[in-house]
Parts: sequence; C-alpha cells; structure tokens
Amino acid sequence: MKQYQIDRIKDLMEAKGITNQELASKCGISAMTIGRLLTKTDYNPTTDTVEKIAEALGVNEQYIYEVEEESKSKLPINGYIEYGGTI
Repeated sequence: MKQYQIDRIKDLMEAKGITNQELASKCGISAMTIGRLLTKTDYNPTTDTVEKIAEALGVNEQYIYEVEEESKSKLPINGYIEYGGTI
C-alpha cells in the first residue's frame, strides 16, 4: 500500500497559505478528515481523497506519495584526488 507523505502536504499548504478548512472546502471533504490526515501517521486516506488534495494543492498525486531520496551531496566522500602528483 502506498503511504502518503504528511510533511509534503503540510509544506504545500504552508507555501500556499491554505488552512485545513480551506483545503477541505477545495477538496469537498470534511475538515475533520483533513485534520486526521495531517496528524495521524496510521490514517490511510482513500486514493480518491489523495487525488482531491493533490489537485487542490496544484501538484501531481504521485508527489504526495513520493519519498525523498537522500541527496548524494550529503554522502561522505570516500577516496582521494590526485592533482599534479599531490594527493
């Protein structure tokens, strides 16, 4: 089962200045459902609900489900660089 990313939804809402009530209104779902979705890690909304939220927030549904991969820039460097005979 796909797991939606709560932080992605919260970040989008914050960036767009949308409250729980406003999002609920745009999606045609209850504010209680939005509240549960944003606070309970064991809550599993229907695919239809996630589609409505993604549309209301102006993103593709897949964005709500994706997990960010660790950036390669955060990984340690393992190796040496030789330049002009110097390591």
